[in-house]
Amino acid sequence: VAHNVVAVVSEDEEVRLKLGESLGVFRKAEASPLTDFVETRLLDFLENQTPKTNCGYCGYESCRALVKAYATGKTLWCPVKSDVNLRINDRPIYMNPFVKNVLKYIVEGFTSSLKGVDPHKKKIIIEINY
Repeated sequence: VAHNVVAVVSEDEEVRLKLGESLGVFRKAEASPLTDFVETRLLDFLENQTPKTNCGYCGYESCRALVKAYATGKTLWCPVKSDVNLRINDRPIYMNPFVKNVLKYIVEGFTSSLKGVDPHKKKIIIEINY
C-alpha cells in the first residue's frame, strides 16, 4: 500500500476485505459527496488543459468526454493540444495532428539548414506581419 493513500472508495468486496484493515475503505454511497467533489475538480482541471473546441480529433464527442476517459486510463492525452500552435490575428487556429506534424517538420527542416541555429533548439517562433 502506498504511503500517501489514506482511503479507498470501492464497491468490490474483495478490495474492501484486502485493504480494510490498513486503509479506510468506503463504499461509494458512503463517500459520494467527497468523491463527486474531487472528481468534478479533477475533470475541470484537466478540461482546462484542452483547447475546449470539442473538435472530435481524439474520437470523443467533447473535450469533457476525453478528459473523463483520460482520467480513467482509457485514452491518451488530447492530440490537438501539443507543441505546435498557430495563431492568426491573435485567434488560435486548431490543426489536426497530421497538419501539425507537417508544419513542425517543414519548419524544423528549414531552420536546421540555417547557419548559426542551435541544433538543440527548444522553441521556434515565426511571426509574419502584413
